[in-house]
Amino acid sequence: MLKNFTITLAAIGALFLGACGAASDTTKAAADSANRTPKQDSIAADTQAKPEGLEALQARFPSLKADAFKPAPVAGWYEVVSANGKILYVSADGNYALDGGLYDLNTGANLTEAHYNKGRKDLLASIDPEDMIIFSPEETKHSITVFTDIDCGYCRKLHNEMNQINDLGIEVRYMFFPRSGPGTPSWQKATTVYCSDDRNTALTRAKNNEQLAPLQCDSSTKVKSQYDTGRQVGLNGTPAIVTSSGELIAGYLPAKSLLTRLDRSANLAK
Repeated sequence: MLKNFTITLAAIGALFLGACGAASDTTKAAADSANRTPKQDSIAADTQAKPEGLEALQARFPSLKADAFKPAPVAGWYEVVSANGKILYVSADGNYALDGGLYDLNTGANLTEAHYNKGRKDLLASIDPEDMIIFSPEETKHSITVFTDIDCGYCRKLHNEMNQINDLGIEVRYMFFPRSGPGTPSWQKATTVYCSDDRNTALTRAKNNEQLAPLQCDSSTKVKSQYDTGRQVGLNGTPAIVTSSGELIAGYLPAKSLLTRLDRSANLAK
């Protein structure tokens, strides 16, 4: 069992990534130190010191970079995040791993899902809106990012409700995720739309199953970039809707149901 786990984790180690923290101001830290309690000092020391067991864990999995591990909320465990956004919790000795949600029983919060949401939110915030195909309402109440496949039936159903969606104050920011992958007809359709002078109109025509003359352009690499972003988000299908708070809604929702879901998501994010 351990051998299999070791092989699995080592195999995906090259895809793992971590997060870096900003350095603190020395003068401010010195001033704050005088006002800290012993408990706060202990927490600060734990943050700055090399976490217990990290060296042994890195030695067991040498293919993983040092910053691939982040101390988990549970003592003696580490949070490991892969390049596609997958989270594993690994014991400091490298003998055990947990794949699933970690809950704070005091607050009921799903800490794992909160991490996923933040990762998706930060990732999509790094995307230039000019690279998206955006359908905007007159007054925006909610903004969503939708990963779409032109040949996906439910994607077409969602797009057919665009007027209703916009009328409800929902802005739709499209990114391409042709499920069949590069070099397929769906991929070429996405490329053609992206290379069109009027992407919004071209997308609507393509989703209405109109045949568009194939196009190629220098910007067609954006389809690959968006597809890779979808994989990082952890998509399994389309349509995949990501809210402004980073919550992932898998699948189609009717316009009014979508608004209800977005209102609820916004309230929970407050």
